[in-house]
Amino acid sequence: MGQLTFIIGNGLDLSLKLETEYRQFYEYVRTYGLHPDNKIYKAIEESPESWSDFEYQLGNYTEYLKNKSASEQIKEARILQSELGELIGDLAVYLKKEDDSLVAIPNGFSLNRTGFMIGINQYSQQKIINELANNWRFNFITLNYTRSLEKILKDRYDLNNGRVDVGSVLHLHGTIYEDLTLGVSDETQLFVSLPQEQKENLIKPELIASMNDGRLEEMNEIIDSSDVLVLFGTSIGDTDDYLWKSVIEWLTLSKSRYVIIHTYDPKYTDDAKVFSPVQKQYTSIIIHKLLSHSGLDGDEIQALRKQIFVIFNSKSLFYDKSVNS
Repeated sequence: MGQLTFIIGNGLDLSLKLETEYRQFYEYVRTYGLHPDNKIYKAIEESPESWSDFEYQLGNYTEYLKNKSASEQIKEARILQSELGELIGDLAVYLKKEDDSLVAIPNGFSLNRTGFMIGINQYSQQKIINELANNWRFNFITLNYTRSLEKILKDRYDLNNGRVDVGSVLHLHGTIYEDLTLGVSDETQLFVSLPQEQKENLIKPELIASMNDGRLEEMNEIIDSSDVLVLFGTSIGDTDDYLWKSVIEWLTLSKSRYVIIHTYDPKYTDDAKVFSPVQKQYTSIIIHKLLSHSGLDGDEIQALRKQIFVIFNSKSLFYDKSVNS
């Protein structure tokens, strides 16, 4: 059975018109005056644009601990963790409100056998189909905290075009109901070296591992068993570096493994699609963004580029021919 795994980011919720960007959450916090003494909120208020990538900026924010003594660092790190806990609680409440607003899945959100490939040339599509064989299983690793993915899978999927099973659905970073996890990817993204307890509370994979609930192991099992990976609505950012390293390691193990990246760029137009050098330039930027997490160079990078396909400005990962044709 062919195994196809989707790695889903916030772009899915945004395509469903949910207001799940951090800047929208900050506006909610400001409007309701939540936790006015919280120093993280005060820092965001001073420079909201710099906090658009919250987790990355959280790592930068730890710079204020740099010149403090070891004992002061521990004390301040505990305060930081408490304030981060307040923020996570507020974020969960806000996202639950957005999640509850998604009562009905809009037209155009049907899971079917080939929608994830629309935008790739026919030659490449056939290579992918050949790799997946006859019976397919769709697995999902979602980086979102909402339950929008489950609502789509429950209400709107079309399996008439060949046999498709829906397999695993893993919320790698937890949900609005349980184990909501955020932070940086590793210690290099913090400005200070903190004691283990404080450090692991700010480093996402270490925090997930400390929960001892098997999420990281399940992530690796799902990726390792996959024939094709599809990235949709993710920024491929540094704070999920541990995930992208796993994706690239998986890709290096076989030339018949493929990654499909769905990405959004408002500057990408139909003219770019027609003119090959421009198309190549746009595509190269996205492929480089993923492969920059590899630590590889030269011929190894060039070989992997042939296994990666990029689709720009998809209307939806969950494509419905009757609506979008």
